[in-house]
Order: sequence, then structure tokens, then C-alpha cells
Amino acid sequence: MHRQNDSTKAVFFREKVSLITVVAIAIAFLGVSLLYKGDNGMTLNLLGLGAILIAALSYSVYIVAVNKSRIQFMSGYKLTLYVMASSAVFFLFKAQLTAGLQPLPDTRSVVELVMLALPTTAISCVAMIFAVQYVGSTVTAILGALEPPVAVAVGVIAFNEAVTQNLVFGMLLILVAVIMIILSDYLHKKMRPQKLV
Repeated sequence: MHRQNDSTKAVFFREKVSLITVVAIAIAFLGVSLLYKGDNGMTLNLLGLGAILIAALSYSVYIVAVNKSRIQFMSGYKLTLYVMASSAVFFLFKAQLTAGLQPLPDTRSVVELVMLALPTTAISCVAMIFAVQYVGSTVTAILGALEPPVAVAVGVIAFNEAVTQNLVFGMLLILVAVIMIILSDYLHKKMRPQKLV
């Protein structure tokens, strides 16, 4: 998903992509791919994979646009309001064209909807926008690769999902990629040829 971000940045804004960033992206992509667990040996659905790649490209363009345009000077709260309001209008039309809006059956459904809207959507969107403004789109995208390991950890702890070798190895690869990005400045200095006095 986040692999598209740096390529978008390099293609449209002609920015140089360092070797460390490319290696970190490749490692993170491999780690995320290992987290996939099919049922009865099923392979990835090509239609679903295509939808994911389109979503990843759209997400990448959004992050880079926030970082490279005048939007970056807008308040993160205001930008989140505009983005989520636009999304709400889009899904309202989509719902009307398909099954229509359904009434919430009970109080528990209302609470679950609020929990889905606030902690997992609104707060995360605001945090992502501030992250892009403070540390840039590439670092935000790479650190965003921590989402799959966190999701796996929640699944194991909260829903007693099985821990497989692929899950463990995939999470380790993602952590390695994130650490490489965090230490990229230090690694660049170490890799740079030293001038002779």
C-alpha cells in the first residue's frame, strides 16, 4: 500500500529516492505480503488486488499532495473536516444508489458506529495529516506500515487468532523497514565516503 507513495513522489515531483528508502520499501512490501493468510491454499483475488493498488495510489497522491501543496499550511483539523465531509457525501450517494440507508437497530450499534467513526477514523486521519506536515510524506507512509503488525497483534490478543511463522516473519520484516527509515540519516552518514584530510 505504502510502496506507491515514494514512487508517486519521485515520478511527479522529481525527487531523488535514496537506496535506503528503496530497500526499506521493498522489505516492508515483502513483510506485508507475508501477513496474507489464505483459506485452504487460496491465492490472492486479482480483482481485489487491483482495487488495493488503486486505493494505494489514491492514498499516496493524497499524502504527497498534503505535503507538497499549499494544503500543508491548512490546519490539520480543518483539512480532516473537509476530507471526511466529502467522503460522507460520496458514501451517502453510494448508499442511496445501492441498498439505501438502514436505521440503526439498537444502542449497541450506535456505540459501535461512534467508536468506528472517532478513534479508528477521525483521530487517525487527523494524526496522519499532522504527521505529513511535521515529518513528510515518505516517513509517514513507511511508519504507516506498522498498521498490519498492530492489526495482527490485536487479532491475536483480542480474537485468539493463530500465530504462524509467516505472521511473525512478516512483522519482523516490517519492523526492520521502519527502523531503517528512522535511522536513515545515520545510515547515510555511515555510507558516505569520508574525505581524506
